[in-house]
Amino acid sequence: KRKVNQMILPRHLSIEKAGFFALQYHRNEGTTLSFWQKSPSSNYGYEFVLSSLVNLPLSTQRKPQVSYDGKRLIIFGQDHIGLIILVYRVFSS
Repeated sequence: KRKVNQMILPRHLSIEKAGFFALQYHRNEGTTLSFWQKSPSSNYGYEFVLSSLVNLPLSTQRKPQVSYDGKRLIIFGQDHIGLIILVYRVFSS
């Protein structure tokens, strides 16, 4: 079990529509991002289910900077070679 270090919320959409990411960081294993989306069976409440995981073992030296606009997840990190920029397109279920 690891604590959540940061919640990444969408900038332009509600979490009900776009979901959100939770960042968990470990200095030896890197960063894991978990993507949470509103449960299809949740009509009125805010029940979210785990939709996917993004494991980032490349950037173990520093915590990456993460941005999420509701459609794209952009990750800026650094390893022993240099700067890492990852761009993911997020599809809703």
